[in-house]
Amino acid sequence: MSAKYVKITPDRVYLRYLPQKPTEAELWMGIVPNEWGNRLSGNDFVDLFAGHIRRMGHCQMKDVARLMEVTPLQLTVTITTLTGTGPKEWIEYFAIRAACEMLEETDWEAGEIARRLHFSAPLAFSRFFYRMKKMYPTQWRYKYAKRKE
Repeated sequence: MSAKYVKITPDRVYLRYLPQKPTEAELWMGIVPNEWGNRLSGNDFVDLFAGHIRRMGHCQMKDVARLMEVTPLQLTVTITTLTGTGPKEWIEYFAIRAACEMLEETDWEAGEIARRLHFSAPLAFSRFFYRMKKMYPTQWRYKYAKRKE
């Protein structure tokens, strides 16, 4: 008998960055955020890790490891083993997903988004965004922002 395991991926854990009440359909399907604002993964270590990333935004892996009271190597091995994705990729995934959401749904300047995601400077945020999406935050907003009518 073989058991089927659902792979824990960042897109299954992170619902949204901006607060929003779950829809009726989400409630029926059991998709409700935990105290961090994430969907439960089924693994406490991964949930704690994802929660720290959500709270800290764009951060260094060593800082998350220190908060979790493990070494960076232990964090890397454990998260990679449990999810198939390294901690650095989780951090980048969350930061870019949250940034895109804020660009699309708010009128915040890039500097405000950079501050909320704990980037050292707006320029660092713009460079990160360009590296991940191959366009600048202003270009992304122009292309994907939800137009208020």
